[in-house]
Amino acid sequence: MDEAKINQLRKLIGVGRCVAEELLVLSGGDVDMAAECSRAARGLDQCKAAIINQRFRRIEADIDELWEEEE
Repeated sequence: MDEAKINQLRKLIGVGRCVAEELLVLSGGDVDMAAECSRAARGLDQCKAAIINQRFRRIEADIDELWEEEE
């Protein structure tokens, strides 16, 4: 994982290295997504769930876009 992204997220949301790295793995390296979900969550589990939900929404949007292009 990119050390700069880990440090950036640590500074943004005030977490340790391990938590920052885990959130970045879940967010696909998207610091902004991880920070946004962290701020909106009421705990680590809720933050992780929010990141996963957001990633799935992006995948679904990409799939929908592909279907529209094929039609």
